[in-house]
Amino acid sequence: MVCRLGKFPQLTRTVFTSADGLASDNITALCYGADNCLYVGTDRGLSKIDGKKITTVDIGIENAPISMLFCANDGHIFVGTGKSVIELSGKKIIASREFSSDAVAMKQDCNNVTWILTKTVLYRFPQGAKEFDLKIGVPGKGSCIAVFGNNKVYVGTENDGLHALVGKRWHWSELMEGVTGILSNNISCLDIDPAGDVWIGTDKGVCVYDDNSYWLDNSKITGLPNGEITGMVTDSEGRRYFTTSCGLIILHNGKLSYYGYKRWLPDMHATGIVLSPDGSKRRQRDFAHSAKNTTSARTALCSSARLSMRALCPKMKAMSAPATTTDSGRGFISARCALNTPAQRTRRFAPRLTDRCSR
Repeated sequence: MVCRLGKFPQLTRTVFTSADGLASDNITALCYGADNCLYVGTDRGLSKIDGKKITTVDIGIENAPISMLFCANDGHIFVGTGKSVIELSGKKIIASREFSSDAVAMKQDCNNVTWILTKTVLYRFPQGAKEFDLKIGVPGKGSCIAVFGNNKVYVGTENDGLHALVGKRWHWSELMEGVTGILSNNISCLDIDPAGDVWIGTDKGVCVYDDNSYWLDNSKITGLPNGEITGMVTDSEGRRYFTTSCGLIILHNGKLSYYGYKRWLPDMHATGIVLSPDGSKRRQRDFAHSAKNTTSARTALCSSARLSMRALCPKMKAMSAPATTTDSGRGFISARCALNTPAQRTRRFAPRLTDRCSR
């Protein structure tokens, strides 16, 4: 977070742990709800932070390990635990579905069609439907999913590459290391920008695919991070945040900024990140032991951050605040940064991205 300390604005951090009320210090998933509260999944249940206090959310299973969290367009929260996906509306459990393998990720497309990825199968639920109309096996162990519009779906796997769902009769098109420009077959996170380009996080860095034949990575553009990427998010201005095994990286105007262990993160290995709907940012980290922390009301942090961050980044138009997780089990951090949106699509993919990353 950013707060004003005395006369000069300073960038600071806030760490939340079980000592503050979290169900556990081992954070496994994060999402913001329509109520602007932060939902925190742990290996021992679900917690909610409303800016003033941390409470435990009842999902009907005591000490359930949370593998996935997703806020749908209607404001309902979907909680993955084992092979179950539980749907919440406020404090009420309104539905629970069982799948053949553990739930991994969930997305909705522009037609409010819901896609649920498990480790072995991808399901599609039409808007308002209680039953799926598509069930297709995943080639490998599913790890992440990205959807664009109503006809572009990509699924990443742990060691079997990237797969695009294509054709009138849905089938998989494989994008593998050594055959395409993808950096690795171990895919950790995916994002599709407004231009339709696919951003792919792997254990060897970030690469970008134009959904046709062109690939970019750090060997072609220095603005793309190397190393093990564990998560990525983008704000309404296109500024990108990457969680990595060595901390947090921010890509803005072609420049990479690094926020590392001790000064900014309680652990070197950050494992996930989420952006709040109102433009504040929180990072989620996996910590196994308790850590010293500072606590503040999220509302106060967010309100004081805007003016301070503008002083640090005068050209910034909007704020975003992500939450990140790490691998040492100490909770998660609330920090303040900004993100920025991709430029509009031009005729050629490579020059557009090159220009965007070199400004």
